[in-house]
Amino acid sequence: MKTFVHLKVEAEAHYSGATYEDEVFLTPEMYEAIGSEIGTEFNCGELDGKHSEVITDIDVQFLTEQDLATFPFLERADGGLHDLCTDYLWDDKKALEAFNKLQSEVLDYLKVQEMTIKFNKDDKEKIEELLKGYIL
Repeated sequence: MKTFVHLKVEAEAHYSGATYEDEVFLTPEMYEAIGSEIGTEFNCGELDGKHSEVITDIDVQFLTEQDLATFPFLERADGGLHDLCTDYLWDDKKALEAFNKLQSEVLDYLKVQEMTIKFNKDDKEKIEELLKGYIL
């Protein structure tokens, strides 16, 4: 079974409340090669305007294929972690290609989807009963 390393950052600006979220996936081999260079903190610059910075921890999780089936992927990643990883992988074109390919491949393991529906409120109980075995 394949194992993946998930790196995630979340930050919130001190004054404006602006937020930053990002995530990337690495193979354990990639993480072993560049993990110490990436470090444990991430600088989210200019969330509160020019010359501001918010420093946040990089969360590291080791995940399996099964974990990815129901994993809460970010809907929109801001891209800074991706840029940081590609900076360290830049000299190894093969590793850089594998990293970029991996970012889309992990989505193939996702087995859960969200769906929003509108219905007549009088039908709510009927719909919940019909979907009982499918709702997580």
